Amino acid sequence: MKFTSALVQGLFAFAGIASTATAAAISAAPDAAAVTRYTLSTRATTSTAAATTTKATTSTSSAATPSSTAFLDTSVTHIVAFTFDVSTNQTTVDDVVARMLALKTNCLNTAGQPYIQMLIGGTDNNPNKRNEAITHAFISQFPTIADRDYYLHSDPVHLAFEASLVGIVSRAFALDFLPFVFKGLDTF
Repeated sequence: MKFTSALVQGLFAFAGIASTATAAAISAAPDAAAVTRYTLSTRATTSTAAATTTKATTSTSSAATPSSTAFLDTSVTHIVAFTFDVSTNQTTVDDVVARMLALKTNCLNTAGQPYIQMLIGGTDNNPNKRNEAITHAFISQFPTIADRDYYLHSDPVHLAFEASLVGIVSRAFALDFLPFVFKGLDTF
């Protein structure tokens, strides 16, 4: 699988990395496995450099800037998808969706600040009909695993929202991941 240099440069620009040399090196890679190996090895090298930079600047800043942590991304992406009970009416579904999206501003950390970095969602529109009866999906992003864990186990707003779904949502699916972490792969 060949990658064009423009596509790779676009992906790196999206990730906050502006390296034409890196993009050119990946675009010359012979297959996806080589891209994975290169990305993961670059991440390890960049993480070490970013950790050193972050450690040196911690005394002047409480958080590293996104550009100083290129691949040292500790954010957690949390995906949740719902199947609503067949007896649930559209007004109730709309209410659940609105309350789910409101968690971004209503969930506060122990310092009283919103901590969900991003929260989006939508209704399934896959033409292949492989949704397994799941109709609504939401993707949120948390700055750290600790923030995600607080959300799942301690945040009173989220816990109350979750409890309110009993009898409305018949099935929920959740998946969390760290960007570019593929533990267990033997391709690198």
